[in-house]
Amino acid sequence: MTVTTPAKLVLAVSYQARGKLCFIQGAYQPALADLDAALKQLPQLFTVHFYRGLTLLALGRCPEGAAELHLPELKPLQTPAGAQFQAFLAAHRNAVAKAGCPAPTL
Repeated sequence: MTVTTPAKLVLAVSYQARGKLCFIQGAYQPALADLDAALKQLPQLFTVHFYRGLTLLALGRCPEGAAELHLPELKPLQTPAGAQFQAFLAAHRNAVAKAGCPAPTL
């Protein structure tokens, strides 16, 4: 079966949405699986890298999570438009702190 580019976008966004929901619910392994599936469809989708980084941190995979959050693809998050991601990061610091990882910054 061939997947077209528009279909890849729909799949990637769907996996991202479910991964983010799993993360918020504290289901980090399923979140990681969905975020990885999203990246298989569209590796350049920087929002998926952001949520994947947080998920890895919450799983206690601190070096991997920190590396994911500091990818060049995430540079747009350091602009004023990245405020929603900064807010999400602040809202979920406890999940990361429970895993023993240092608090991430973008």
